[in-house]
Amino acid sequence: MITAQSFILDSLRALHEDWSRAVTGLTVEQVHHHAGGLTNSIAFLVWHYVRTEDNLVQFIFRGRKPTIWMSEGWDRRFELGARVQGTGFSSEDARQVLIGDLEGFGAYTSAVFRSTEAYAETLTDEEMARIVTVRPLGELSIGGVIRKSIVTHGFSHLGEIWVLRGLQGLQGASF
Repeated sequence: MITAQSFILDSLRALHEDWSRAVTGLTVEQVHHHAGGLTNSIAFLVWHYVRTEDNLVQFIFRGRKPTIWMSEGWDRRFELGARVQGTGFSSEDARQVLIGDLEGFGAYTSAVFRSTEAYAETLTDEEMARIVTVRPLGELSIGGVIRKSIVTHGFSHLGEIWVLRGLQGLQGASF
């Protein structure tokens, strides 16, 4: 029987697997490529999305301070700030996001994804109905935040990454 919790967990696992497939094997040059106009780099998109997921699950849902980003020292290691995650960044600010250590960032990403999936394994209907405040969205249920700010947001940015890969002559999505 499919439950809301099992649907969310399955969606998160699929999202995380697809993110891993989209970025595995890319070079530092490829993740920082800009396709022109106001597009963002893959580096910015990955950093922004994973930081958002970390903040939502660790800080907003679980009430943990600090997030994985800060508790494991990733903010200092990548010199990208302790509290920022790219929301509201200008194109110029986004272009300043540089990730030279892709393997290290992959370790951070894996830690966040494992933590999110572990949290989702414990979700109850009551927890999904709990109201939290997410800036700039306001008050939403945890289930609503997972749908909008993690799953939908994550797949939207993942689509951008597949396009950016294709614009560089790399394999796009192969579903």
